[in-house]
Formats: sequence, structure tokens, C-alpha cells
Amino acid sequence: MPRRSLIVLILLTLVLASCSPIFKTIVGLHDPKVENPESIVKFINKSGCSFAHNYVLKCESDSLSIFKSIALNGNNEVYVFDGKGRRYCYSSNDSISCSASMLELVFHQFQENFEPCINDSVSLDQLQQRFIRIVATDELILQDSSYYLVYYWSKFFGGKRQYKENLMWLKSMQMESPLNFTILMVNTDLQEAWGLEPGKKMKIKLKINSHGGSVTFGKIPYRKNRLELL
Repeated sequence: MPRRSLIVLILLTLVLASCSPIFKTIVGLHDPKVENPESIVKFINKSGCSFAHNYVLKCESDSLSIFKSIALNGNNEVYVFDGKGRRYCYSSNDSISCSASMLELVFHQFQENFEPCINDSVSLDQLQQRFIRIVATDELILQDSSYYLVYYWSKFFGGKRQYKENLMWLKSMQMESPLNFTILMVNTDLQEAWGLEPGKKMKIKLKINSHGGSVTFGKIPYRKNRLELL
């Protein structure tokens, strides 16, 4: 598959796989802006809602890696691990096409619908190697927990209002769950550290109709001297 077609597919999946209540609208899809850890922390603090573990992503500077990274918060996968760091996958024969519905199963019917992954050998420790802790007051070491949920989010997908609604929903699901879950919040916005120009935006245009949808996008806002910075 050509790279351009693959990127379109990734972005379209990001939008179409999301649904209520946690991803209830596509109206809040904004042009991704190049952020840094400080701007993400400022956004979190202004929202007045957060968890104890907050991160941004490490990412290679090639275009495919960047598009895959920013699309993590919109796919239909869940990243849940047991206390030993072993990943669990959805095992039911029932098809789930909605991110929120999948997360509801994680919190309310986990043992009935999930089992250790067979074809995915990634551990929580391996996944955390891509994370950069951004809030100084966060706990340095993960506390003992029965399960860990890695939750990807971004400013460009919904803004402050959607972020706060999503976190309040997650907190309520976490409190209602019969199992002990620790949630790791991982931001997927474009980052200066990826060799990108601070404050610049990448254009995204989405069209959806009864026959399907299409996504067009602008250039990744690379720094001119990014090769010297990496």
C-alpha cells in the first residue's frame, strides 16, 4: 500500500472508530499543533482534571511514524496489562467497533472478555520506553495494581472540553470497576522533540458522507534544521 494511502487510512480510522460517550463527536477534530511537554502540562492543569501518571510520546521523525503516533488515541485497540506487565487482548467473538464500548468491557466485564494476548508480545515495560513523564509531581514508580490501562489522548481531538469529559468518564468507570486499575495517560499531540517547528499546525480536512469518508492533510511542520537536532 502506498505511504500516502496508508496515512489516509490511519487518520480515517482515528475518527470513524470513535463513538459515544467517550468519543461522541467528530466536530471537535482540530488541526494538530506542535506542542511540548510544558504546553501539555499547562493544558492538563487548566482542565482541572488529571490522573497520577502523565506522559508524552517519543517518536521517530519520519512521516509514517508521526502519523501512527498521533492516531494512537483514535484506534479501537485497548492497551491493558496485568500486574506483571503482560498485555491482555479482547477474546470474545462479538464484534466491537467502538472505543467507548471496548473500554466499558475493560472496566466492567474484563475477565469475561479478555485474556493474555497470543500474537502480541509487547510488555508494559517495553511500551513505557516510548513514554516521557511530564508532570513533576506525578508518582515516579507505578504503584502495585492488578491491571494497568494505557490511555492515549490528544488536544487536537476534542479540545479541553472533550478531554475533561473523557477523564471524568474514565474516573467513573475506574471507580465502578470490581478490579483495581491504574490508568496511564499518554498524550499523542505533535511534539517539538520530533524535529517539528514550535507552534506550527498540520492541516487536516475531513469529509464524511453516506458513502464513506475522505481525509486530506497538509505537510508535517518540520524544522528546517531538524536533522541537526535529532
